[in-house]
Amino acid sequence: MWTEPRVRGRVRSIGQILSGDVEVFNRAGALDRLGGDTERLGDLLEDFQMKIPAMMKAMENAVTRKRASRLEELAAELHDSASAIGAEGMVGLAKQMSDTARSEDFEKAHALLTHMGMELDWLSRVLDENRCSGNL
Repeated sequence: MWTEPRVRGRVRSIGQILSGDVEVFNRAGALDRLGGDTERLGDLLEDFQMKIPAMMKAMENAVTRKRASRLEELAAELHDSASAIGAEGMVGLAKQMSDTARSEDFEKAHALLTHMGMELDWLSRVLDENRCSGNL
């Protein structure tokens, strides 16, 4: 069941369905990993949002061309980037994509790309709302 994302309270992720009880954006967890450095978190968020469109396109190409090793490499990169910014749902999806690439299940990889796109859309909306409310 899809639920409208919200900033107040715990924001649930599409990744919850696939990878457990997670949040779209866990600001507190990200800041904890960064020693409370809000400026660094802002830089990481900006970098993530700049790189993610090209990364998603590269993953789509890897799935289409059935390049498992490239897909696994991209999934690992996405996992690390998403983890750094507290994008828990995307972390779970990236882990699943990495496992799927290793098993060369490109049908499942295609479905995961769809989930990742939904998660990315949701994450972008939550980050925009946080930015507008001064929480970033």
